[in-house]
Amino acid sequence: MSAWTIFGELIQPGIGLQPPVNIQGAIESDALGRMPYHLLMADADVVVTFDASTDANAYTLRNIAEDVAQRWCDVFALTNGMGLRVQMRSASTPAGTLVFSRKLARVTGSDATTKAAEHAFQIMYGAKHPAAQEALRVSLADYRQALTEPGETVALCWRAVESLAYYFGRNNDKGMDALASSLLVSRRWLRRTLDVPAQERRHGKAGWVTEDQRVDALLAARLVIERFLLFLEHDLQLPPGTEKIPATEAAEAQGA
Repeated sequence: MSAWTIFGELIQPGIGLQPPVNIQGAIESDALGRMPYHLLMADADVVVTFDASTDANAYTLRNIAEDVAQRWCDVFALTNGMGLRVQMRSASTPAGTLVFSRKLARVTGSDATTKAAEHAFQIMYGAKHPAAQEALRVSLADYRQALTEPGETVALCWRAVESLAYYFGRNNDKGMDALASSLLVSRRWLRRTLDVPAQERRHGKAGWVTEDQRVDALLAARLVIERFLLFLEHDLQLPPGTEKIPATEAAEAQGA
């Protein structure tokens, strides 16, 4: 596979970078190996070209390109007091042009998700569960940010679950244990799916999230949020017959 070029922009209106940014470098990860890149940023335009062949899919490359450009913006923020965000919108690929959508079809909700969202509106704008309202507000903010920041998706999904844990206890460990017990969620599954990968990212381990890993984290966090809403809907208990997450012992054993 030949070179890929990913195109994007700074999403803050009226921001233009002068002089242009012109950086050549390389990224390395266990999954993708070494990939040389060329980053160009001028005015509000962002272009990242990968010069090496790769088997990564287009959305994984989009995530990496966005991460490469965002690093420069994060250094810029140290001295300029301005937080800039990058969004990559399209790619020139060996097969043609691809336009990225910010709506992830693979995490579009089911009927159960729609029902949970309806109840979320009632919690967010009602007075029945004030403590839950605040926990849910923070959790959904983290989940929304996970959708908009591909490089930080896993860490933010874990934080979305942590936000709910504080509803169950002021100490995070005890709160997480209570969350797992109250919502019938496997603690081992949470650790494997979100906690361990998130801690590695938050504590500085190099690497990039593939699109599959990103989707898995988003789906896992949403399952927990939906289960929390079900718990509130039934007056702080789950209805009879509610299955544990994950539903099978085999899946839970995998998380050991």
